[in-house]
Amino acid sequence: GIATLIAQDPDIFLLDEPVDQLDPYYQIHVLQHFRSRAITEGKLVIMSLHDVNLAAKFCDNVMLLFGSGEVLFGTTYKILCPNVLEKLYGIRMRMITTADAIAFLPE
Repeated sequence: GIATLIAQDPDIFLLDEPVDQLDPYYQIHVLQHFRSRAITEGKLVIMSLHDVNLAAKFCDNVMLLFGSGEVLFGTTYKILCPNVLEKLYGIRMRMITTADAIAFLPE
């Protein structure tokens, strides 16, 4: 699990949906931990997430995989926008911004 991976202290963390079974409090704390390690220790964190809002909050870059085989990769603030997410999910999306956060919601 996550504790074993942290104890191994690799230079690259490869995570597959690391917080999907956790409640929001622990999702935030686990992802803050990995973000902190990336910033303060120069670790590389690569993870798959289905929650676009967690990706928007914690990721510098994102890669979106479309069912058609199309792939988009780039900085989070350029890639995550309503029109791209609408194409990805097949539903209308709305972006909400506050002073310290961005969130995407289906309409």
